[in-house]
Formats: sequence, C-alpha cells, structure tokens
Amino acid sequence: MGAAGLPVFSGFNGGLTRLAGPTGGYIIGYVVSAYVTGWVLERFGKRTVKTLALSILAGWLVTYTFGTLWFSYITHTSFTAALSLCVIPFLPGDLLKTCIIIVLVRRLYSVFQRTLQW
Repeated sequence: MGAAGLPVFSGFNGGLTRLAGPTGGYIIGYVVSAYVTGWVLERFGKRTVKTLALSILAGWLVTYTFGTLWFSYITHTSFTAALSLCVIPFLPGDLLKTCIIIVLVRRLYSVFQRTLQW
C-alpha cells in the first residue's frame, strides 16, 4: 500500500521514493522478518517462551540487517556508524515491546485457540 502511494509510512508519506530512501531497507526488512519470525515458530513447533523470544529476535536481526546495510549504502556511512544511529537507540524500546508481546501471547494464546476452532 505504501509503495503504491498510500500514506502509511512515518509522517503520513507513501510512494516508491520512501522505499528507495535511507529507511527503505527497514521497511523491506520488516516484510522479510515477518516471514522469518513465523518460520522459526513453525520450525521449532513448541509454544514456549524461549521459542517465541528466539523467533522475535530472529525477526529483529533480519530487519536491522536489511535496514542498516541499506542505510549505510544510501548515506555512504560505515556499518558501525549506521548501527549507532539506526539500531542502538531503538534496542531498549524493542526489548520492552518484545517482553510485552511475550506476556500477551502467553496470556491470549488459549483464547485464540478456542476462538479459531473450526
């Protein structure tokens, strides 16, 4: 939707130029990380806190790798500089959100299992 021009990106922007800009790698990485996160959950099968945390961290790794490499390329900065600008400041918030997600998934999993029964 965002690539088609709908204003779904930050600052109510959209269009292919956002994907080609410095943060475009994070947007593309997020799509790939959604797949990787689901794959890890399915691959390891057990619905444990450890598996959930591992899958979320795998998603982080994918998003941050895609985004940081792209940011580095577009802005002609070193990978280390891009990490300090684009990843490190966001790690505490991402860790907090991950903890909240794990708590919510553990509490709501049984509700969704009962609701989604055919």
